[in-house]
Amino acid sequence: LGQGLDDNGRINGWENLADHIRNVFGRMGITDQETVALVCGGHVYGRCHPDLSGYAGAWVEEPTKFSNEYAADLVGDEWMYVEHGTTVNG
Repeated sequence: LGQGLDDNGRINGWENLADHIRNVFGRMGITDQETVALVCGGHVYGRCHPDLSGYAGAWVEEPTKFSNEYAADLVGDEWMYVEHGTTVNG
């Protein structure tokens, strides 16, 4: 991804992400539907690694229950661009 934001507040280069993911998983014969299941399922059961992201904890509220919560959060939540030193109140 590029540095900075576009005029709509999205990270520069965002429009290439779907093509990149489709290409990587497609080379393994994985369909779009299967890719979504793998990525979202991994995040439902996975945790953030503080040494890589600065955040420690689960991606979802019930990490032992398989659900579509991660995908629903991606679509339904309000997102903001943050950098290493960004702090958020709330």
